[in-house]
Order: sequence, then structure tokens, then C-alpha cells
Amino acid sequence: MINLIRRRNRDEESVLSEISNLKLWFKADEGITKDGGNYVSQWNDQSGISNNATQTTYGIKPLWVDNQINGFPVVRFDGNDWMVFSDLILAKCSVFIVYKKFASNSASCMIGNGYNNNYSGVFDWDNTQIYFNTEITQYSVNGGGKTVYSLIECINESVPLSIYMNGNLVSQVNMVGSLNIGNIGRSIGIANSQMDGDIAEIIVYDSALSTTNRQLVELYINTKYNIW
Repeated sequence: MINLIRRRNRDEESVLSEISNLKLWFKADEGITKDGGNYVSQWNDQSGISNNATQTTYGIKPLWVDNQINGFPVVRFDGNDWMVFSDLILAKCSVFIVYKKFASNSASCMIGNGYNNNYSGVFDWDNTQIYFNTEITQYSVNGGGKTVYSLIECINESVPLSIYMNGNLVSQVNMVGSLNIGNIGRSIGIANSQMDGDIAEIIVYDSALSTTNRQLVELYINTKYNIW
């Protein structure tokens, strides 16, 4: 069954790279460099840009764990781990993250700022809130505390920012500023925000996708992971 899912998903996966402005793409079933204990030193970007994420310090390397979500692996962060890639500053963006937290009340950054002390990033904060932060603006919406695998989507064209959870629109708001990202699993501007949970996939475009293209990404993700 898993092989059938993989073959079917390859067709839908090819559509993602055909959508313009793909900037970053990490998936736990491809591009992983790990040691004999499955600790990850490099997570290769599949966007074609090769903005690979790395971690050379053993004590803060995340763990690759197979067969966690619909037969697919995840990269597991324990609240102390993170990985680093070359910084991106995105005035407009579309961010898709498949994840879950271990504890609903943990402050977990899935992807965040990597080069200065602002609080930019995407967070599942405590047991109630999802945060999308630019370098100058914070916005939160109810829906955090996801201890089951979920898809968070943030489509930011400033007016408005649209946040979706598992394909459903949760909220819209006008935003100011850019999303600054350079870390998986933390934002250096917020103490104690390291990811405490699993990440299966991260997809980032540097534009606000149309409804049609957003739904194509959703179809790819839900066909692969069977989230909803």
C-alpha cells in the first residue's frame, strides 16, 4: 500500500516545482543525511535552490524517525534541537508545514528567524495559539496545541495574511513587515521557543499562492499524509 501511495504522490509532487517561486522544500522522506543513530546532520532542500539545512553539533541534532505519519518518516525535535539554512527575507510568502507537538502547552517554533534578535517565524504557541510573526508584527489565532499531525498554512500578501489549518481558513488579518527565516526548530529572537515535536515537511514559496495553486499543494500533502 505504501508503494502505491508513493507512486501516486510522485505525480502530484511534480506539480509543486512547476508552481512559480518555490523557495524552500524540506521533506523527511528525501535528502536526509544521518548517522548510525539516525541523528540528522543535513536536510537537503528539494526546491532546486539547494538551501540545505545543517546541524554539526551532536547534542542539538534532531532525530529521523521512520513510519510515523501514513507510513512516512519525520524529523523529530526534542525542545533543544534546531537546524540552520541560509536566511530568507520574504515580503510575500506561502508557508506549508506538516507537524505535531509532543505537549500541547509547549512553545514550539517550526521555522524561524536565524540571523538577528527579532521574533519572526511560524509558531504553535502553548495550547491555544498559532503565531505568524514578521520582523515587526506579531499575529496570533486560535488553533494551537496540535498533538496530532496537522497542516498549517500561512499565505501572506500583507493585505491580508490568511492562515489555514488542515485546508480550512482560520483567520485573515492585515500584516506589516517580512517573514525572516533561517532556522528549522527555533527563532533566535524568542528564548525557549525550540520545537518540541515532529516535522514531516516544510514548503515555502516567496509569493502568495492563488487559491488554485494553494489547493494543489494541499492535495499533494493530504494525498501523501492523509491528514484530513
